[in-house]
Amino acid sequence: METSAALSFQIEKMPLRYFDEIQYGSFSDLEVLVDPKTRELWVTRPVMERMLGWRADSAREKLASKSLKSFAGKSLTVGKKVKAKDVSDRPNTFTAVPFDTFLTVVKWLATNKDDAAIALLVAGFADSFTSLVLEQCGIKVTVAERQAVVSFYLTKYHEYQDWIRDTHEALYGRKPDRRYYQQVAIAINQGLFERWSFNSDRLNNATTEELREIECFERFAMRQTPKYPGVDPLEVTKTVLQDYA
Repeated sequence: METSAALSFQIEKMPLRYFDEIQYGSFSDLEVLVDPKTRELWVTRPVMERMLGWRADSAREKLASKSLKSFAGKSLTVGKKVKAKDVSDRPNTFTAVPFDTFLTVVKWLATNKDDAAIALLVAGFADSFTSLVLEQCGIKVTVAERQAVVSFYLTKYHEYQDWIRDTHEALYGRKPDRRYYQQVAIAINQGLFERWSFNSDRLNNATTEELREIECFERFAMRQTPKYPGVDPLEVTKTVLQDYA
């Protein structure tokens, strides 16, 4: 039986910490393991399955794919049991894969035209996921890392802008001007944060929580827009904001 001193020593030598309430875009309660000093990041197999749209308990089988091994070469770590301090600060064991392996799998799937993987890569997954996880784990994020998070949300924001541009042009035969985009931004600010002014740097200066809220709304809006064919994009935005609230 281990003495309390031996157990204490074991915990101190256990660098990884386990977190189970990580948020990333529309995904919540993600499980990760982080080394606060080296920033080494691991994700559990269920996280991979959820984010890639795999069925439960299928990660082991998919990670054993010959095609994946051929794509990744020796850089692939299929997954193993790793020790970490859990949320109650007790030593525990988790089945996880290094984030680099997860990223390699995403790239492999993208080459096979997998929609979930392509969406992650387009959103700047490599940088934005790491930066967001570290921030939520209470680990200081540098300016460069913060900008990577902003870039992720800017990608989603531009998807919504593209829809506004295309719809406006189809309706009126011309692309919207800058003032029109500002009116849309003001409507979103009013609807989400009750702000009555426009700030051209609103995304770069927004908090992470605000960025998440903006992205969640725009994901929701993109799902709703097919319901409003032939309707002005600004009016659609205002209507969808009422439904979103």
